[in-house]
Amino acid sequence: KERVMRVPSDIRRTICMGDDVVDKDNNVQISMQQETKSAVVVLGSAANPPHMGHFHCLEVGKKKAEDLGYHVLFTTLAIAPYGYVRKKMERQQKKQQQEDVDSNCFLLPDSSRLHLIDLLASNINADDSSFSDSSLSFKAPPKCFGSALECGRALRTSDDVTVVVVVGGDRSKMKWRKAPKNDQITVCCARDKDQITELHDSFESDKKEGLVLDHSYYFAMGVGPPTSSTIIRSIIEDDDLEDKMPELLKHGYSKEAARFLCS
Repeated sequence: KERVMRVPSDIRRTICMGDDVVDKDNNVQISMQQETKSAVVVLGSAANPPHMGHFHCLEVGKKKAEDLGYHVLFTTLAIAPYGYVRKKMERQQKKQQQEDVDSNCFLLPDSSRLHLIDLLASNINADDSSFSDSSLSFKAPPKCFGSALECGRALRTSDDVTVVVVVGGDRSKMKWRKAPKNDQITVCCARDKDQITELHDSFESDKKEGLVLDHSYYFAMGVGPPTSSTIIRSIIEDDDLEDKMPELLKHGYSKEAARFLCS
């Protein structure tokens, strides 16, 4: 008879054969009877603009994947193409009852967002960075993608590699009510502890009503940092703020990345 036991995550990541373990955060039993599976961790975002919070969410998603027994090959960002970002910004402008998107909206082209990611990634190993290459294993995206799943499938080494899609808390309910693909699991990185509690309650309620279709959906215990693309845009668009560099540096930008963003 098989036993169910708890195995520390650092040991669990290296075990290839053994008993089943339980992910107590999500009340899910995980089979360890086969060799550890490989995975890539992908966060999809408009990234207008990219910021260090995106990398934090990747780190949280990577840790959760490793706790679930996956060997993470790399993490990456799937940034949406310009057309999608433009439509998203137009919707936001309509909500604010503004008309002229081009003159009133901060909108970066694909090439600028990709370049900013490169600049941010180059700062990961800096002395003042909370990240390290070993903790993040970041791989810069070569282009824009329509979704995190599409990006993961395009960049993974084989079809046997699982795509771990990291999502924010605001869109979580849309995700767990949809059946996932066979090669995908989803990890939610909430913006704060209150949102985690709210999402857990909502998840359990949906579960009782049979609305949870994604049984490979997990909550990460780490929360996102107090920054966002909206906050960064507000700094850039603030005409009363003459020197924007100090504010951008507070949000984790390197000097080079901040200069590029200000230009």
